[in-house]
Amino acid sequence: MPEDASEKNAELAFRRWMDGDESAFREVMTAYFTGLTYFANGFVHDVHTAEDVAIETMTELVVHPSRFGFRSSLRTYLYAVARHKALNLVRRRKRIAFVPLDDNARDEASLEDEVLENSGKKALAAALDKLREPMRSAVHLVYIEGMSYDEAAKVLGKNRKQVDNLIARAKNELKNKLEVKPRTNRSTPPMSRQGAPKARRARRTTALRAKLNLFSGSAARRSLRAAGMSRTSPSAAQRRTAACSSCAKGSF
Repeated sequence: MPEDASEKNAELAFRRWMDGDESAFREVMTAYFTGLTYFANGFVHDVHTAEDVAIETMTELVVHPSRFGFRSSLRTYLYAVARHKALNLVRRRKRIAFVPLDDNARDEASLEDEVLENSGKKALAAALDKLREPMRSAVHLVYIEGMSYDEAAKVLGKNRKQVDNLIARAKNELKNKLEVKPRTNRSTPPMSRQGAPKARRARRTTALRAKLNLFSGSAARRSLRAAGMSRTSPSAAQRRTAACSSCAKGSF
């Protein structure tokens, strides 16, 4: 069923529940409970605790239905409540030692399979943990839950422009963090400033050396002196090589 139709049916079911149809609330639970659990798990990182957050969110709707008041979509309201409760739990948990259950990883994988229907969303979900709040929530709401920027803004307590900025920043961070950098082989010849391989530079250096060797006798000594070198100097060969290398770099 399309997401918009499912949301509309859930809101109709909620209206029926408010009119006295006790069984209608089960439809609301079916429509939102799993998604709320997955969303809350992004904050608490424990599936069982995330389920408690989802239950508390639904309880809030039952106990205080007037707080919803149909001023926004039911989905937007529920996700805003879930986020608030999850953040409060995280703040409290920072002061309390927390030991996750051993089977949490298995339950989390099962929850992800239930919520995410395609591999593209799974790849995105795997990358979300690399983001800080509230960027993570903004990306989750827009790209996992399919909310509009306006809906996500209501959940996050921000305006549309702020959500737009969060999404843009998140894209840049994910691009940088997920970018596959090419392997560097230390034996690979480095590139010169203009991009020529060292091997080509070496060939040009050899050619320059050959030209220098054409000089002989006094002509060679005058050329070397002009370059500040002496053929009989112990380091003349080293300085000549350095001069040729500098010449190669500057001309290619």
